[in-house]
Amino acid sequence: MYQRIRTSLRWRLLSPFIPQIESTEFELITLGSKYGRKTFAKELISSLNPVLISAGVGEDVSFDLEFQVLYDAQVILVDPTPSAILHFQAIQGRSGRLRETPYSETNVQKPESYSLEKVDFDKISYVAKAVWSEETMVSFFQPTDLSRDGSFSIDSIDTFYEKSTSSIKVYTTTISNLVRKHAISFVDIIKLDVEGAALDTLVACFQSKIFPNQLLVEVDELHFPCLKSKLRAEQLFRLIRRAGYEPIHRDNCDFLFVRSTDHD
Repeated sequence: MYQRIRTSLRWRLLSPFIPQIESTEFELITLGSKYGRKTFAKELISSLNPVLISAGVGEDVSFDLEFQVLYDAQVILVDPTPSAILHFQAIQGRSGRLRETPYSETNVQKPESYSLEKVDFDKISYVAKAVWSEETMVSFFQPTDLSRDGSFSIDSIDTFYEKSTSSIKVYTTTISNLVRKHAISFVDIIKLDVEGAALDTLVACFQSKIFPNQLLVEVDELHFPCLKSKLRAEQLFRLIRRAGYEPIHRDNCDFLFVRSTDHD
């Protein structure tokens, strides 16, 4: 009871200012499972060799695989979490096989739930690092209930930034290093579900003059209201706005931002 009351008060007092969703004439497409679904603007996808960088993929890559098939896209998956690595390895082992079971409604998909007969794994790269503002080694803190949620965090966001849970050591990378190492000339979509690290990641990304057409960002701070989350979320929204992006779709804590042509 006390925990519920405290959480309710946090939500009332510490929710950040959220930008208004702008109207759009773009056709919006949603792909993926109920948990892993993401929405993007069809008209802003390159007609030839589109690129998706997807960080914090966890154990649901339904959107990423469906996007790869739909556009024959180059996809860079980024996540150092052991469960995410094992999940992708299991999927690779089923390359070319049909879906055998529906998508789960949870954050964990079975490898058998993916339709893999048209997925081109030659165009998918997996990077077992955490995306961040620099290349280094950091502590990666596990959530309070690892059986329910396998999303580790550099900032330990689900304990309101109190680094009180167990951690593993992981290497980090940056968007600019991913672009360079994979010889990418232009990024259509950057998708971030990185447990509070989106702000640091995008600061470095924009400083490197990398501006994708679309940003699909889960603003994880909205899940864990506290003063630091409020300040970081509002700073994130301001950063994205200053870089020329406007929000045109929201699904709970997931936002779709598209960049204005005025900033090309």
